[in-house]
Amino acid sequence: MRFDNQHGLSNRFTRPSECSWEGVPFRISPSWHLVIEGAAASFLCHLTAQHIVGDHILLIGEIQYFTHDASVEPLGFLRGRYGTFRQAAHPFPAELFDPWSTSAIGWG
Repeated sequence: MRFDNQHGLSNRFTRPSECSWEGVPFRISPSWHLVIEGAAASFLCHLTAQHIVGDHILLIGEIQYFTHDASVEPLGFLRGRYGTFRQAAHPFPAELFDPWSTSAIGWG
């Protein structure tokens, strides 16, 4: 699945509305949590903190469980545009790889 199939779904949750979930394909997990169908990943988190940031509330969670579908490209949003992560054309040799560096991934 291509990440661009997720733009509409992403935009639905970025805009205020009375019911953002209307028409969204989801299922109920065995633990009774809502899981969006077709998402690249799902995370079950325990809320550990929340902070007011401008006109938003930033929620901080500790991941308890996650699942992912490797066939789905993850969707990202940065500086007003959508993109996805992909392997770098010329990755670093393994012995020089720094997992905290962003240079091993690309944005497109």
